[in-house]
Amino acid sequence: MAKLLSTDAKAEQSRLVTITGFTGIGKSALACASLHFIQERALFKGGCIYVDARQCNKLKHFLQKVVTTVVKDPSDIFSVFFSNADDNPPLLTDLLEKMKDSGERFLFLFDNIEGLLATKAERTGLRECVKDILTKVKMAKVLLTSRVLMKEIENFPE
Repeated sequence: MAKLLSTDAKAEQSRLVTITGFTGIGKSALACASLHFIQERALFKGGCIYVDARQCNKLKHFLQKVVTTVVKDPSDIFSVFFSNADDNPPLLTDLLEKMKDSGERFLFLFDNIEGLLATKAERTGLRECVKDILTKVKMAKVLLTSRVLMKEIENFPE
């Protein structure tokens, strides 16, 4: 967790943190405790975005959850639910652009992502989503929890 919390230059290179382990070992509890610690101390001024991906086995559903977590105005998310695009919806790209322009630090916690790791297409889509976050929002960090080891996922950015 020190890598996640640190603001020094070397730790900023470690912008993707993964927690893996068996069911019930406490991955989500550790991640959520870290999130609360961060929020109480306002360590990420831009905000913390928590998405429980437990029921998500399709990338599109996961991306909808991400966007609806960030966007509070229902009229802004209308296009996401009716989009036919299989990749990152335009609204997510727009959100990342706004986050980038803010100059603030953001933390994304994607909990229980193993359902999105079941097929190559979903793994690829999740990898691209995380890659987009990390490349477009230079002040963002991503914390992932899963029962599946990330290093076993081909080309996953570690």
